[in-house]
Amino acid sequence: MNEKKWVRERIKSKLSLLESEKRTSYNQGILQQLQQLDEWKSANTIATPISFRDEVDTYELLTKAWEQNKTIAIPKTDFSTKEMSFHVITSLKELEYTKLGLLEPRSEEYRVTSSEIDLMIVPGLAFSKENGTRLGYGGGFYDRYLNDYTGPKISLAFPFQVIPTVPSEKHDVKVDKIVCPLQVITYK
Repeated sequence: MNEKKWVRERIKSKLSLLESEKRTSYNQGILQQLQQLDEWKSANTIATPISFRDEVDTYELLTKAWEQNKTIAIPKTDFSTKEMSFHVITSLKELEYTKLGLLEPRSEEYRVTSSEIDLMIVPGLAFSKENGTRLGYGGGFYDRYLNDYTGPKISLAFPFQVIPTVPSEKHDVKVDKIVCPLQVITYK
């Protein structure tokens, strides 16, 4: 088994074993830390995935953003081209499940360009404490998209998702900050 696959499996296992009360506590801490960041406070348009499986919960993030009159853009993936685009939503009712179980915008309308996004919430399974390298699910969608994105890139992580180093390749894009329940790790 290659190193990336091994790390993915290890973190997926830890995510699935995280107790409900601990998960809730972690999610609340992460959201509180995120809202204190200047990048959050100054952002008008925030791009974020809808949490998938056992990831850090982004539903409360959406609610807080809408309460603060922020615009939310959600990714839509095209597996035939391996590309991703972001589309503004104003309600969870505008989402639908894809064949892989991801919640994505139902419509192709209201597309935003990377230059219109003020803050990018970048998902991942594991993150390098050393330098902000992230390990995703292996599709490369975010790495391709982030090549053209120049704004702040922030990931949300449970403490055990931040490990000393993450196996990476030349094309892997690093994040600027990792928000954990009790700390924010900054690289830029």
